[in-house]
Amino acid sequence: IAAVFLASSYFIQPQQAIPCSVTPVLSPGAAGQIVSFLDSAQTSIDVLLYQFSSNELKQAISNAVKRGVKVRLVLEPKVDDNFVTADYLVANGAQVKWANPKYANSHAKLAVVDGKKALVGSTNWSYNGLNRNREAAVILYCPTAVQEYAKAFESDWSDSLEKPVLP
Repeated sequence: IAAVFLASSYFIQPQQAIPCSVTPVLSPGAAGQIVSFLDSAQTSIDVLLYQFSSNELKQAISNAVKRGVKVRLVLEPKVDDNFVTADYLVANGAQVKWANPKYANSHAKLAVVDGKKALVGSTNWSYNGLNRNREAAVILYCPTAVQEYAKAFESDWSDSLEKPVLP
């Protein structure tokens, strides 16, 4: 046992503590927090969503593009509302792709702002998701976790399709 302990302490170096913070985002009533999160973007917003139909959040994305923020979204093509949202956002300067059908569903609810903070949880960006359902999400200010979410987005972005494949 001592040899295992000594060997593990030799090969496993303690990691430096990285300051992290977590802000809960609960619905009903999450729209304001999510708008503020999007409004904080200075360089980029990357979004991976199952359902996106909220006019308030569409406007926040459009405003970000007008501020010079690069916005990319991957949406699930099996959700009809996403087509209207995609048309609106593309017309307002955002880049939109469609989830790869290799997944049964792209059910993630994820947004990464400036590569520094992430919103992740159960909240669809819809009227019900923001105002009627009990949903739970968090805004993470934690470099290691945010980097993992950013990598997942990049992977999905590179695998996503310019035109949706419908069942």
